[in-house]
Amino acid sequence: MGNFHDHRDFSLPWGSWLTLDEDGVHDGDGNRWNSVRDALIIGRLQLSGTRDDEQFELLTAFLLAVSRGVEAKLVEILDLFGGSRDYYRFYRRWLTGQRLLAEDGGANDRLTDEGRSILLMLAATRPFQKGPLLVGDDAVPAAPATDDSTGREAWFAEIADLAAKMPGRFTRRDVGGRPTIVAMADGVGERMKLRRTLWSQTFGDADSRDTFHHWLCLRLHRWPDWIGDAWRGGQDELTGRLLSLLAADLASHAVRFRRPASVEEAR
Repeated sequence: MGNFHDHRDFSLPWGSWLTLDEDGVHDGDGNRWNSVRDALIIGRLQLSGTRDDEQFELLTAFLLAVSRGVEAKLVEILDLFGGSRDYYRFYRRWLTGQRLLAEDGGANDRLTDEGRSILLMLAATRPFQKGPLLVGDDAVPAAPATDDSTGREAWFAEIADLAAKMPGRFTRRDVGGRPTIVAMADGVGERMKLRRTLWSQTFGDADSRDTFHHWLCLRLHRWPDWIGDAWRGGQDELTGRLLSLLAADLASHAVRFRRPASVEEAR
C-alpha cells in the first residue's frame, strides 16, 4: 500500500475506498482481507494476522478518549491500561508513529484526519453485542458552561436520551428518600432476559449525587465497560474502579496540591 496517504479520503470512515465481494474486501492493488477491520489491523497497521477483539476495543477506546479531549492521563492509564504507565507510554508513541495521533504542542494530544477516520470505521463496524458508540463532534452534547440548575438538568436529559440507546446506563434515582445513582443493564440473565440494576450508590445530598453523575456523563463512552464490571464482578468491583479513577482525576487536576510526578512522567 505505497503512498497510502496520498490517495485516501479521510473525511469518510476508514476503508470507504475498499471493494467488497464474495471473498472479502480488496483495495484494487492486489491486497485482500476478510474484513475492513482486518484491512486496518493487518494491511495498514502491519500487525499480526490473528484478530484480537480486545485490541480493537482498546484502540477504539483510546481514540475515542482523545477525540473527546480527555485530559487526565493518569485516568487513562488506570482505566485502559491496567495502571501500566509503560504500556500507556508505548501505545501513545506507537499511535503517533502511525500518524493517527498528533501532539499539538500543548498539554493534549489530538487525532489526525486518519485517526478520526479510523475511529468512525471502528464505531460503524463494532460488534452488535457490544452496543453502539457515540462518535462525532456533536454525538455527546457539551456540558453547560455554568452551574445553573436549568442548564445542568437539560444536559442530563440529553445524556439520558443518548444513553437509552446503550445496553447499560447510569441513572439518578431517589431510593428510600436518599439521592442515588444506579447502574442498569438490559438483557441480563441466562433464561429470562430482563433489565436489572447491577450497582447503586447513595449520597448524602442531591448536589453531591449530581456532581458525581456529571463526572460519569463526561465519560459516557466508558459506560459499557464499567457496567460490565458490575455484571462480571459485582458491586464492589465497580465501586473500586470508579473510586480509583475519581481519585486519579482529582490528582491530575489538583490546584491546591502538587501534581504527582508520575502523571508528568506518563507523557
